Amino acid sequence: MSLHKEISFETEICEHLGAHGWRYAEGDVAGYDRARALSPADVLAWVQATQLQAWETLVKNHGAQAGETLLARLPDQIDQRGTLDVFVLRHGIEMLGLKQPLQLAQFKPALAINPDILARHAANRLNDARLYKTLREKPVAKELPANLQ
Repeated sequence: MSLHKEISFETEICEHLGAHGWRYAEGDVAGYDRARALSPADVLAWVQATQLQAWETLVKNHGAQAGETLLARLPDQIDQRGTLDVFVLRHGIEMLGLKQPLQLAQFKPALAINPDILARHAANRLNDARLYKTLREKPVAKELPANLQ
């Protein structure tokens, strides 16, 4: 196989990221939900591992549909506020019945003095998967701002 093909470059990137703290395994893309543009298992596992009390409240309020309720709310919030919106990533999403927003990530603190924050930061799930389309139904040209078309 030629070294000058994109697949070789992609393989090298995936292996490098996997060796440096990112979660990577062949076939990970099978668990990716294209319609929601996320990996449901990773979202639920992170919330359950880092915010157990909030998760238990969601289960109490929504029963067996707790996971589905969270997974439905997340893309709605991203659509309204944007993936990189400081409020979605830094401030989480509000869910009915929770006293505070549900966090989606824990950024590295400036000072390493709070073990709870450090544990949540260590629990972040950074995934790498082979290429996959994340567009829902719109062509790329309609997703781009007018000045980029």
